[in-house]
This record gives sequence, structure tokens and C-alpha cells, in this order.
Amino acid sequence: MPDSSNTAATILISRRARQDREPAITFRAKFGRRKLWLFRFAAMTAGLLVALMIGEVAVRLAGWPAPGFYAQGAGPIELRLPGKNGGAFPPGARGELRHYDYSVECDVNRYGFRDSEITERRPGEQRIGILGDSFTVGIGVEAAERFASLFAATLREQRPNVTVWNLGAPNCGTGCETDMLEAVTKDYDLDQVVLAFYSGNDLQDNEAWLEAQSANQEHNIPRFVSGRTWLREHFRLASFLWVNGIRAWTSSEPEGVYTATSLNRYWPNTERQLERLRQIIPAGSLTILYLPARPEWDDRAWQDIRNHLQTPDVNRFLTRDALSRWAKDQGIRFVDVTPWLHACQPATRCIFSTDPHWTAAGHRLVADGLIDYWNKQN
Repeated sequence: MPDSSNTAATILISRRARQDREPAITFRAKFGRRKLWLFRFAAMTAGLLVALMIGEVAVRLAGWPAPGFYAQGAGPIELRLPGKNGGAFPPGARGELRHYDYSVECDVNRYGFRDSEITERRPGEQRIGILGDSFTVGIGVEAAERFASLFAATLREQRPNVTVWNLGAPNCGTGCETDMLEAVTKDYDLDQVVLAFYSGNDLQDNEAWLEAQSANQEHNIPRFVSGRTWLREHFRLASFLWVNGIRAWTSSEPEGVYTATSLNRYWPNTERQLERLRQIIPAGSLTILYLPARPEWDDRAWQDIRNHLQTPDVNRFLTRDALSRWAKDQGIRFVDVTPWLHACQPATRCIFSTDPHWTAAGHRLVADGLIDYWNKQN
């Protein structure tokens, strides 16, 4: 018979040997799985990067543009901060404004505005300055097609002693527009100022500008918005995806549509900037030109928003009514562009397909309405 004591000792030694080997085996197994997951992650990342590179090359070869300002074919060039520096464009530059829907020439004067150089004041000359954002700049149309240029050309024919100057800048609300006017008011020496107020984003721009001023920041565009814009401008694939789908997921609030609660949040900041502007321009020399967002003048767009968000009709003109009341209380002329644009049928004739700015047809409607109003008032 086998020795039971020897058998028991052999079994014990075998168990201890297995226990000594198990941690090493387990470690090797875990390490192997970790390497496998790292390899898979690296392979997926590399595959994604390759796909993005291929997509970027494809949209560039297809001619898909990066939106922005191009000088001598190079760009897009980052615009400067409008306000105390003057306008947003590089002073004295000549180039193009490119986007998904257009490419138009853009000549800039020494003050950073898309306009001709200021000249010495003639005897008996009356000067009108149109202050505003990208709609006043005329993003998307040639300089001569802008409502300010059409208005100027007609007045020049009727009253040769009247000149009109375009003081528009992209990404600029009432706060930075007031700073722009203060920066150039001595050189332009304006008799009348028309403030073109765009309801689509001027309220938010004023809030961002005030927050930046309070923090002594040099930039008044929220980081998310500026980062998103930089990405679209420098990577063609990003702009392609933005236009073809991603844009619809980035914002749940349609442009220019407010509730009483959201308007009450933004309005105090805008009112403060309007008061600043009012302090440097006499009431009789200031006219507010109200530029509505599309839901205000396009019935179909409003119907879609109302059905989707269950928004009551009373919310449609909240911004206009608030600004109109303020102007009336201050004795300032208020001109509503909404009826003029409402005549645009179909609405797509007056706006670009991927850009909310007006086409030449939209600018013509606004110019005709402004000319008619001005002739009746002056």
C-alpha cells in the first residue's frame, strides 16, 4: 500500500505550486486583455482620424468653402474685435467674403468698415451714419446691393448734399456699436444716426458684451460660440457637417423667439446699452431701424415654430414691442422693417439657404421702405 503520509504531502505541495502560479497566470491574462483593449482603442482612433482626413481632403477637392474673410486669396482671416478699435475688418484690406452660398468682394476703409474712405466735410453737407451688425455690413451681397448703399444712392440723386456712411460690424450688438460710434464720431461728424437693431441676436450680443466688460475681457463672444465658429472656419469637413445636419442639433431656441421670461432676462442689459447710445446722440438725431428675425416677418416660419414649441402668438413680437416702447418713451423715431420683409413671397427669395442673412432682394425691400419713410419724415 502507498504511504498515506507521502501522498498527503505530495497533494499539499501540488496545491501550493498551483496557488503560486495562479497570480502570475491571472496577471498575464489581465495584462493581455488590457493590451487588447488598448490596441482596439488605438485602432479605432487611428481609423477615425484617417476617415476625418479623407473626408477633409474630399470636401476640399469638391470646392466646399470655409466661411470667412479672405484677403488676396488667403484665409479665412480672423476678424478683429469691433468697438473701440472701430469696425471688425482689417483696416485697408481688400478681399472676399466667402460662405456656402456666396463669394462677394469686400473693400475695407482705414476704420475697419466695409465702406469707402471718409472725406472732408463739404459746406452744407448732411451726414447720416447707419450703425449695425452683419445685416448692415451686407454679408452675402455686393457692397452696392446693401440696403444702406441703395438708400445712399437714392438720397444722393434726390439731395446731393446728403451722404450716408456704413458703420456696420459682424458680431456686434448695441454695446459694441456704441463703442464703435464713440471711436469714430469725431472723424465722421454725423448729423443723423440710424441704429439698425437685429432682434435675432442683438439681445444676446449685448449680454455677452456686458459680461466681458465686467470681467475686463477682450472678447465678447461666448467661448462655445467662438470655438464652434473657429472649427467651422478652419476645417471644411466641420462646416460641411454643420450645414448638413449638426447645426439643427446645436440650439433648441429659434433665433429671435423669446418668452416673457427669457426677454426679461436679456432686456435690462440691452436697455442699458441703448441708454449709453442715447447719451451721445440727441433724441432728434437718432432713428431706430428694427430688423426682425425671420419668424417675425415670415408667417410660415412662425407657424412651424408655434406648432413645434407650442408657443402662443403673443410671443411673436415681444422684442419689437419692448424696443418700440423704449423709443417712444425717449422721443426717438422707431421704424419697423417687418411689413416690408413680409411682402417677400416666397420668403426664401430674400434669405440664403444656409445663412440667415438677406439676399439682394431682401436688401432692396428694406431700402425701398427706408427711402419712402425718410422722404416723408424729412
